[in-house]
Amino acid sequence: MQHRLIFIRHGETELNAAHIRQGEEGALSENGRAQASRVGEALRPAHIRMIITSSYPRAIETGNIMNEHVHVPQLASTLFAERRNPREIIGK
Repeated sequence: MQHRLIFIRHGETELNAAHIRQGEEGALSENGRAQASRVGEALRPAHIRMIITSSYPRAIETGNIMNEHVHVPQLASTLFAERRNPREIIGK
């Protein structure tokens, strides 16, 4: 049986839009929610079987919105966490 992995970055956050480095926190912007919805809609014909996100809220929110279109099991895992920015640059 062949498996295919599709890697998708989370949607734009408010801080992404303002070019500000962020830590784990950060919700999606309105544009980011629209991006996630478009990706979910585009994935519908791919017959995916599961969404696995990082444990960051922005990634979980992206997965939740995508899942409104594909209706599959979803799992958040720390194995997919982004590299951490040094705390000296977070918020700048």
